[in-house]
Parts: sequence; C-alpha cells; structure tokens
Amino acid sequence: MSHPKNVQPSSFNRIAWATGALCIACCAAPFSGIAIGSATLAAFSLYSEVTAIVIVVLLVTLLANKYISRKKISSCDLDCSYRPTPNKEDAPKIN
Repeated sequence: MSHPKNVQPSSFNRIAWATGALCIACCAAPFSGIAIGSATLAAFSLYSEVTAIVIVVLLVTLLANKYISRKKISSCDLDCSYRPTPNKEDAPKIN
C-alpha cells in the first residue's frame, strides 16, 4: 500500500481508531438509551407502586363517601303516586 508523501502512517492509525470508536459509539447509542430508559423505569416503579396504592385508597374512600352521602330517593311506583301534585293556586294566571 502506498502512502501519500505528506501523510505519515501514524495518521492513518489515528484516523482508523477514531473511525472505529465513532462507529462503535454510534451503534451502541440506541442500546445505551434502552438500558438507561429501562433503569429509569425500574427506579420510578418503586415510587409509582406506592403512588398507585395511595391513589386506590383515595379513590375507594371517595367512592365510599359518595355512596354513603348520596340522597336516598324512593323508587317510582307504576303510577308515580309519590310525586307531589302541582298546586293550582301557585300557577300563573292567564287572562
């Protein structure tokens, strides 16, 4: 292999090593991103488990409170006789 006259063989070695290192870094970047993302999700899962339990307890408490404090309405019979009849005296008079 012939080398250009102004370039030393050590320059080719440095360029080859730099190119190889950049190629490895470029190919490893997606895998390192996946590894870092997985580690981050694993770390957050410790906190999210506690958060999920707190949210479930609050939700159950809210639903129980809503169920207990709701107004008890009697069910309608077939003729709906429980409804009050309108008072004809309070109705507006039309001339």
